[in-house]
Order: sequence, then C-alpha cells, then structure tokens
Amino acid sequence: MSTPELLVSIVIPCRDGAATLAETLSSALTQDEDALEVIVVDDGSSDGSRALALAVAGEDGRVRVMDGPRRGVSAARNAGASAARAEVLMFLDADDHLTPQAVDRYLSFLRSHPRVVACFGRVAFMTADGQDTGRRSTVPGDPLTLGDVLGDNPACTGSNLVVRREAWARVGGFDETLSHAEDQEWLARAVCRGDGEVRGVDATTVWYRLGRGGLSADLNAMAQGWERLCARFATADPDQAVLLRHARARHRRYLARQALRSGGRRFQALAFMLDAVRSHPALATREPRRTLLTLAAALVMAVVPRGLGETLFARHGL
Repeated sequence: MSTPELLVSIVIPCRDGAATLAETLSSALTQDEDALEVIVVDDGSSDGSRALALAVAGEDGRVRVMDGPRRGVSAARNAGASAARAEVLMFLDADDHLTPQAVDRYLSFLRSHPRVVACFGRVAFMTADGQDTGRRSTVPGDPLTLGDVLGDNPACTGSNLVVRREAWARVGGFDETLSHAEDQEWLARAVCRGDGEVRGVDATTVWYRLGRGGLSADLNAMAQGWERLCARFATADPDQAVLLRHARARHRRYLARQALRSGGRRFQALAFMLDAVRSHPALATREPRRTLLTLAAALVMAVVPRGLGETLFARHGL
C-alpha cells in the first residue's frame, strides 16, 4: 500500500557500480523534494556495491537495498518497481546522477499535465570520469509518437524515465528478454496504448555517463536490438512502413551522434549516417540541419585525429 506522504520511488539497478554509486545516491538523496524513497537493487555485485548501499541505508532511512533476480537490468528495474511504495516511479542507473531539482521538476510537470502517463527531461552528457562534455539532449514540445520513440529516442536512457504507477500497471514492466532498447520498447508500448501522453520536460534532469564499457557503448549491438524492436511494431499498412523507414533513418542518425559524442571507432559514425540516408533519403530534406551537420561531423571524424572530431562536435553544438 502506498504511503500518502511518499511522492516518488527512485529505482537504482546496480551491478558492480561501486565506483559511481555513492555519487548517484547522493544526487537522489539531496533533491529539493525529500518525500522520496530510493531502492537499490543489487544484482549480484562483487565489488562492494552492496556494502556501500547498505552503509548509506544505515544513515538514511529513505534508502532500501534489495537483492535483484540476476537476470539483467530490465529484471532488476522491474523488481525495484514492484517493491516501490510511491505513486510515481523513477529509474536511475548506478553510474548516472540527477540534477538538484530533477524530482521537483518532474512532479510539478505531472501535476500540471494530468494526461501525461510518463515523462522525461533533457540529458546532460558527461565523460566516463564525470567531466561535463557541454552536450545536452533536446525534448520535443509535443507528445511523443511511435515515430519519435523508434527514431531519435528523445528520452536517451532508462535513467530518464518517470512513470505514474497506474500507467506502469497498465503498460507492464520492461521486457526482460531484451538486452538493448528496453526503454524504447516500453515507451513504444505506452505510446501505442493511446490512453495517455508521454511528454518531455523542458529542463535538464539527469547526467548520463558516456564512454563506459556497458551496453550503451556497444552501438552496433544497439542497432541490431533496434531491428528486433522495430519488427514488433511492423504492420502491413503502407503508411506504417513509411513511418518505420523514417524511424530507422532517424535512429541510425541518433547512433551516429552517440558515436561522435563517445568517440567511437573512426568510421562508425559515418557508417551509421550513410545507412540513415540509404534507409530514407528524404531525411536530409525533412530535417536538414541535424542530418547534414551530423553527416559533416561524421566525415570530419573519419579523417581527423581521434579526439579532435569529438571536440569539434561539442564546440559547434551538433
């Protein structure tokens, strides 16, 4: 049963996250809104993460530590959501952290937008060692469509998802069979239900760590995961086929931008951009600035020394 005073439950799946977990927990526990609980789902850590989380829980009663099912990050998030007591669920990875007013921004937005079932904010990108890259994601002004979710994935990360509990119950949890794109798949299901809106909050709410050795660093696997995800929403409708081709092009462009931000292999961003243009040539005319600038940056990355391309990419706001 929900505790009336408890407004939000922050679920943090963790496996061997000791190097960053303390900072992540601090970012949650020092929010302007303190009517929250933090649930750390330890998914078989062997690096002291569990002991660290238990130590914090011993000092702050808002923190709970539970054992995860050891079936991957989606199962860990689902387990944490099942144990949550608040009416609003937030998800945060153990190597990312919240901005100081994130919870307050989210809750204020949900109060003023009763049709919104889930929301997300702008993402600030940091390097693996926590340095600000200067890069920020954007959020669309309108409710998300299926094309938005499958294309650019404006939420960017599972650390940037806030859901009303009743919507979570209707939509269901994260698909535990997926190793990539589980956040996109959840958003796609939520959007396709049509019984509420998914919207972006025009505020920077989360710091996302780039260049890590986890799933998000494996962009080629993300591309393959997207193909499997897209197949779930494919239909015989010709209009749907056009939507999915455009979404595929936008997603390949998104992966190219991720490769540029994280300093991927020299030709990786260019390969993604060429694939994007082949998938839907009209992308360059429908969204010329982002498409052409990303293509130009990918070309530069392919020929200049490693590191310089990333600097140019950040400096020119691509």
